Amino acid sequence: MRAIHLFNPGYEAAVLSGQVRYTPPVNVQLMRRNLATLPMWYAEPGDLVWCEENATPMVAHLPSAAIQPFGRAMTTEALMRQLTIGTVWQAQPWGLSPDSLYRMAQLAQQVAGEVKGTAWKTDYRRLTGRQTAAICLSRLRRFLPAVEWPQVPTFCSSLAEVNDCMAMGKGPYVLKTPFSSSGRGLLWCADRLGEKETAWVQGALRRQGEISVERGLDKVLDFAMEFLVEETGEVRYEGLSLFETAERGAYTGNRLASEKRLRQTLFTYVEESLFEQVKQTLVRCLKELYAPYYQGYIGVDMLIYRTEAGAYAWHPCVEINMRRTMGLVALKLTQRLLADQVSGLFQITYQKEEGEAYRLHQEAQEAHPLCVEAGRIVKGYLSLCPVNPKTHYRAYLLIS
Repeated sequence: MRAIHLFNPGYEAAVLSGQVRYTPPVNVQLMRRNLATLPMWYAEPGDLVWCEENATPMVAHLPSAAIQPFGRAMTTEALMRQLTIGTVWQAQPWGLSPDSLYRMAQLAQQVAGEVKGTAWKTDYRRLTGRQTAAICLSRLRRFLPAVEWPQVPTFCSSLAEVNDCMAMGKGPYVLKTPFSSSGRGLLWCADRLGEKETAWVQGALRRQGEISVERGLDKVLDFAMEFLVEETGEVRYEGLSLFETAERGAYTGNRLASEKRLRQTLFTYVEESLFEQVKQTLVRCLKELYAPYYQGYIGVDMLIYRTEAGAYAWHPCVEINMRRTMGLVALKLTQRLLADQVSGLFQITYQKEEGEAYRLHQEAQEAHPLCVEAGRIVKGYLSLCPVNPKTHYRAYLLIS
């Protein structure tokens, strides 16, 4: 069944709001516009990508006819002509939320073809929150008791509970809102809450009702396992993702390399046998927790950290993303576009000043011309979305 994709980052806030006509913050709206055509690269051949604006510049910006996206970007009007009587499509927004599925349902009412998967399920809200990731971590601890795993986060519903929780342990701490991801909704603090931290906690509790408290770890490496929950209820491991974050956890990009090379990097910190144990245990957990309610991609974020004794340790479930992730995009790009043995970066960048992103884009094209052999990228720079003087967000590959 072919799919209709919609790029809607920041969907977690829409899940929290429960609104079918949710308006995201200005910066999220900007990212949605600038990167609206990104799904063309992870879509399957024949899939369509729903863009609010004219997407015709997408093909024009490609530097090589040998490198082409897999989906087709279309405006609403073009989609209405494409979805004809007798065609059946699957709604595939980046992240499931009441507003994204409402938009898909509205489209379905205007076209002759059938669009499936446009109904919001109340279980999605529960599965999207960090509480479910904490349940998964507790099960990993139970199923693999021989390993010394991090403690399960504590969820607090009042300022007093947060203070009590922090008083019983040792900092630094990281406080997280339940409905956030990709480094957003996090607060790092020392042993006690100061005036600014207290204000943050009170605001977060007012908006979301709970926050989690966990020990801040000395991070060495961010990575994730990507899974697919199939219609049959089975869970399939898709691949490994090694990604980069800013100082406080905000996502900046992914490493591009074969699964073998990514594993070699990871196995300098953890044993291969433990990797397989965790992978199989996660398949079991996801099948129990998610498969009865959800079909689609899931990314489980993890990290390697350094203990106080200087040893390396593994946090196997920092958060669970019930959606496609940038790590999955990087995985698809590697499989579909990169030549064997090459490596590089997939990055999402933001420039505040108008015109700056366009300048950097032009410089990258000149400094790193794209080299393609037999339909595969050998080296160079490839912008995955159109860039113009008004662009602020870019998504691109840089292959060395």
